[in-house]
Amino acid sequence: MGAPEAARGASEMTRRARDLRFVAASAAALAILTSVPYVAAHALDDRDSRFLDTLVFEQDFNSYCAFVRQSAEGAWLFDNPFTPEPHRASFLNLEFLVTGRLAGLLRLEAGRALQIQRVAAGTLLAFGLWGLGAQLIAAPTLRRVFFIAALTGGGFGWMRVLPGLGRAVERMRPVDLYAGVHPFFWLFLHPHFVAGEAMVVLALGALLAGERTGRGAFHLAAGTLAALVGLVRPYDMLFLQVTAVLYAAAVALQERRAEKAPAARRLLPAVMPLPVLAYSLWLFRFDPVFRWWGRQGVNGPPPARSMLAGLGLLPVLLAAALVASRRRPWTRGETLMACAVATSLLLVYSYPWLSFSFQFVTTLVVPALLLALSRLEVDLLPLGATRRGAVLAALVLAMNALSSAALWAIKLAEAQGAEFRIAGSERAALAWLRAHSRARDVVLAGRRTSNRVPRYTDDAVVAGYEFSTVRFAEKLERVQRFFRASTADAFRERLLAQLGVRYVVHGSEERQLGGYDPARSAFLGEAFRDGDMAVYEVRLGSDALVGEDDHAGVEGQRAGDEEAAAAVSRGKRARPADQAVVAPQAHGDRPRLLGGEEPVGYRIGDHVPVAGSLGPGIPLDHSGLRGPEHLREVGVQPAVEGGLAQIAVPPSVPEPPCVGGLDGMEGRDAGHGAATRRVLQPVDQGQLRAERRRHGTHDTGAQQRSHAQQAERDRVQPLGDR
Repeated sequence: MGAPEAARGASEMTRRARDLRFVAASAAALAILTSVPYVAAHALDDRDSRFLDTLVFEQDFNSYCAFVRQSAEGAWLFDNPFTPEPHRASFLNLEFLVTGRLAGLLRLEAGRALQIQRVAAGTLLAFGLWGLGAQLIAAPTLRRVFFIAALTGGGFGWMRVLPGLGRAVERMRPVDLYAGVHPFFWLFLHPHFVAGEAMVVLALGALLAGERTGRGAFHLAAGTLAALVGLVRPYDMLFLQVTAVLYAAAVALQERRAEKAPAARRLLPAVMPLPVLAYSLWLFRFDPVFRWWGRQGVNGPPPARSMLAGLGLLPVLLAAALVASRRRPWTRGETLMACAVATSLLLVYSYPWLSFSFQFVTTLVVPALLLALSRLEVDLLPLGATRRGAVLAALVLAMNALSSAALWAIKLAEAQGAEFRIAGSERAALAWLRAHSRARDVVLAGRRTSNRVPRYTDDAVVAGYEFSTVRFAEKLERVQRFFRASTADAFRERLLAQLGVRYVVHGSEERQLGGYDPARSAFLGEAFRDGDMAVYEVRLGSDALVGEDDHAGVEGQRAGDEEAAAAVSRGKRARPADQAVVAPQAHGDRPRLLGGEEPVGYRIGDHVPVAGSLGPGIPLDHSGLRGPEHLREVGVQPAVEGGLAQIAVPPSVPEPPCVGGLDGMEGRDAGHGAATRRVLQPVDQGQLRAERRRHGTHDTGAQQRSHAQQAERDRVQPLGDR
């Protein structure tokens, strides 16, 4: 090697070392800056309240913490504690698994572990952005402009404070201050977003490196990263898959020839994640419990004006770049970024075909900014060489960062308030539950408290998270009704029994739902109190599950069914000693079937509220039982200790809303004009003959079936607040 080559090599090494120091220093500065509000909030911790380690989307953050805590305690598969239905644990998220193991190793609370993950993933994102930018932008100065703009940029949300413009901007509702559009939002507020997007940036960089060098190892790395990000955030996996397909098609059109080996390598990020995609589709579309995450996770895009205002200078810059460089040829890197931008926009505005379409907005800013600066590099280089150009670039970067500065100031102020804090009395109640309850004991509380319970305990809740609680809205309505003073105790007892509730939490949130005082209830006993926060243990009698209007015959048939019952019951708690269940009935008490009805049997375990079915077999219903799908769901099967249950189900009953077994037979009674419960009772032959005499019939066949069904309809009673 000659002297010139050695000098160039040394200069290149010096430049790379300088770049690495710049990236590391920038990542450290951002980590410190974004951690200041969290440190300030924790500085206010005392016995009266503690900071929750989040400044946005508390419900989401608590759900992450619940799964991280499960991993910290040794779980490999995750249980959904935000719904009371028993179900099998499933693999849910690689990020939660790894962060939980870190929390267990360092003995950290889940929220603290997620904050460490936020900083680590932010650092990974910073290095990934620099590596991706270096492959498209040759000029070191412009590369730094891209890096700073990507990590600190925002939209026009900051303009809400300007006199004269504030109201107009407010009406536009820019998304940059409340949604994860820009990387600074992820770095600052959302560990889950920053983990996924760091892997997306690395995958794009690996794919582009493979295209530049022709080395298949980079394509393989891109496919592996795409599959891994699918185990963290499936939205990002789908984005990478579609981007890879579009890119392969675009390159084929550019070259006008199809080489099989290079084309196959380009498709690796689309093909390798297919098993993960299939698993995600099964979990969020067909799993009895986790499928409700997909059904209830509706997140459509905002209006175009809100999106444009939230993107700030970026749309203007991108439009200018595409116009100014329209006659220039496209590099492979620019083609890839253009495909990424097109994919992101296509997916963001795919609603309602994809109900969660706005989740893809996190994938838009980085490729759009990189595409714009890469296409403008030739035009900007002369400007950057002048002092005036440097000042102009600094001003543009400062304006681009104003929304991020405003967001930081807003969150610093919120960190001093009470919105993201948990009261000491509530924390004490949750600590008591963790120490005294068993795994998946069901807790009934208000919406906010229920969302926090799984973060700190092994308990399940009735209505804890709008995305993952089975039929969240309907369960939440029942919880709110439970705490109203006007609600009858009969309703409360049925709700507690049929959902298997073990504890009721009563604090300031629950008091705001109504004037109900649990201390006066005969079926609730105070087990813990700290100030205004109390925990009551449910103490139901033996007739709680089947009352005068809720009776159904049950026959215990343990022989040959224990293995199947155990499979369904796996992971459920044992019955509380003081909470009785319905004893199995003798064969002679089995309900006789009305005309036209057929018996329905399924294997169940103790305290499993299940819906009836018009067909035989074990239904795949909202209680987490497995088996063939059925077209209609009617009736409520009371819980038993185990075996085979058999109930009479009239086929003429329409499908009702089923909420965890309670009010599953509710409808609208034309005579009463009020909510009603259809009662399943054993049919007494004397009563049936009396019904026939009352209607003047004594024949069999069609008339007998008609009047028997009328007799059953006569047992429909107004539900109300009895």
